[in-house]
Amino acid sequence: MLANLSKIGCDSNHTNYSKQQIDKILLMSAKENLRNFAYFAITEYQKPSQYLFEKTFNLEFKQDFIQMNVTRISLINITKEEEAKIREKNKLDIELYKYAESLFFQRYNATKKANGQQGINISKTVVKAKNKSNKLEEERQTFVKLISERAKRKKAAAQQLLETQQKNQPTS
Repeated sequence: MLANLSKIGCDSNHTNYSKQQIDKILLMSAKENLRNFAYFAITEYQKPSQYLFEKTFNLEFKQDFIQMNVTRISLINITKEEEAKIREKNKLDIELYKYAESLFFQRYNATKKANGQQGINISKTVVKAKNKSNKLEEERQTFVKLISERAKRKKAAAQQLLETQQKNQPTS
């Protein structure tokens, strides 16, 4: 856990805060702890993460990080209602992620500038990544539909073959 639980009294078996207050305190604590990390990476930004790591710790990787944009979880179909419920249940994690993403690019751009290089326009990069993610999601949905249609056709063909075989079998 990124947050400091002692800030809400979890170390004393009681708390005098409402759920909303606890959520706010833990989120603020997680953000504070994240700011205090010398380095953190964001999976969706492998190359900038590698660059920031190398410059932060004055080390160089022998190979570049490889960006993987598709995960197994992206193959799961969920409804808009399910997605809304997931987002609601994870709203604090989503807010922390957005904060981490912003902090990450602030550090990345500051490091680039300190090394005489141009940084990344954060909003354009985030929009570009989201557009790429949306495109991948559309491609995944098309792929799932094609596989589903193919499976239906195979099942129908197998059913038809079975029925044909049963009709052509001699009765005793």
